[in-house]
Amino acid sequence: MSPLFRLSRQLSNRVSAVRKSVEDHTRLRRLITRNNLRWAGAVALVSVVLVIVFGGQGGGAQPENLSAESLKTAAPTSRPTTKPTPLPTPAPTPAPTPEPPPPAPQVTALPVPPPAPEPEPGTTSGPVPLPGTGPNYYVDDVNGNDGNPGTSEAAAWRSLNRASDFTIPPGARLLFRRGGVWSGTLKVEESGAGGLPVVIGSYGSGPPPVIQGANDCILLSGSGIVVAQMQMQDCWSGVRIPGGASFNRVQDSVLAGNVAGVLVSSGASDNVIISNIFQNNNKMSVNTPGGYDDSGAFGVLLNGDRNEVAYNHISGSVAFSYDYGQDGAAVEIYKGQGNSIHHNTAVDNQTFTELGDARTADNTFAYNVVLSSLADSTFLVTRGGADGHGPVANTRVLNNTVVMTGPGSEGFVCHGGCNGSVLTMRNNVIQAVLKAGYADGAFDEDYNIYGGGITQFPLGPNSGVGNPLLINPGAGDLHLALGSPAIDSGIDTGYGADLEGRSVPRDGNGDGVAIPDRGAFES
Repeated sequence: MSPLFRLSRQLSNRVSAVRKSVEDHTRLRRLITRNNLRWAGAVALVSVVLVIVFGGQGGGAQPENLSAESLKTAAPTSRPTTKPTPLPTPAPTPAPTPEPPPPAPQVTALPVPPPAPEPEPGTTSGPVPLPGTGPNYYVDDVNGNDGNPGTSEAAAWRSLNRASDFTIPPGARLLFRRGGVWSGTLKVEESGAGGLPVVIGSYGSGPPPVIQGANDCILLSGSGIVVAQMQMQDCWSGVRIPGGASFNRVQDSVLAGNVAGVLVSSGASDNVIISNIFQNNNKMSVNTPGGYDDSGAFGVLLNGDRNEVAYNHISGSVAFSYDYGQDGAAVEIYKGQGNSIHHNTAVDNQTFTELGDARTADNTFAYNVVLSSLADSTFLVTRGGADGHGPVANTRVLNNTVVMTGPGSEGFVCHGGCNGSVLTMRNNVIQAVLKAGYADGAFDEDYNIYGGGITQFPLGPNSGVGNPLLINPGAGDLHLALGSPAIDSGIDTGYGADLEGRSVPRDGNGDGVAIPDRGAFES
């Protein structure tokens, strides 16, 4: 993922000290020497295909992600120094991945509920109604006994092993006592059928039940499974959805302190991650001095296709990196196609998203709010065919509001041959201090407003640079103030509601004509 420029600034200073000598420390990048030898393509990324091994677990999957060094953008020069593209850093050979069990018949997409209020860690309220029809089965870490039938609170099971061994029928609910804590992995291999999901949830009152301290806190190998009202922490992945699993849903849960809050592996598709809290998923999977292979600190890592990430609150996806200074991403996509990331709120993540690999295509980011006070964070990074991990085709960025206040912050980066087949941007409001955006070629850009730092890309005829007039960005209020140039000045992007559920379009300026606003909030 993107280390977001701190290392590049440090190396740029070193380069200035030794004049036109450039350290061979990055992957997949061009170093450009001119005047003070600033790095060309400041927001460009160095991406590394990292094969991550789930060590110690038989059949561990290999999540794929980027490990990247971003360089400071500068004005183009006529004498680029080209570096060879290194090969991906190999990882130890994992145990072979078994074939996933076939899904039960008639597995269909589960209906996505309207966004619910976000759960608060430590809440004492009882659970909201869960999907499924029952019967219910219970797990209690204090009073349970694995010799019990598990069919009532008074006759609950006790361990994750017993819960994992149980064959859950479609419609049934496996419920964990609120306030309980389990260490290990809950394995769910069964599938829903006939519109009836298999449900993993909670019962009682108090804070959500915690599963912690394993490679995977919850492993969903089946299809048509709902995980709700749970807390998964201090694992490699809070929830892992391996290849072959589909139509699963993770909702109304807390994922904290993992390498990846949710990992959707290659071959997994059509899953929904909705209305969760991702909090300080700030562990690194690889973090060693040298090699430029560090990676980790993901809220959501998508290697699969057609997944939906919506109405989540994602914060603190950032960690120390020996190679890059800082690393992390709220949502990272590598090899994934057709994913939709919309109506999320992201705060203080090192990067909101980075995309890589030539298979990656047709991903959409819409109506997200991205705030960061980190020194050198970035909203979005993608790449063209000249990059060793590109081209990433047809990324659509629509109606996002981005405010980054760190001195090295940058809005978006499109490098390695950016063009209209790589990136489309419409109706975005982006403010960043160092660079509002950088692209090394013309792309499909229009109807956006940029503020703060310089814009190093060609603007479309309806885009502009200036103050978007947000109500109080310093206090986190990114709604449009009266007179904002973003009001009633966008175009239809196909969405009917803003981040807070207001209908789109509305007549924001009182002229009797309803036109979509730019940004994530409709006035």
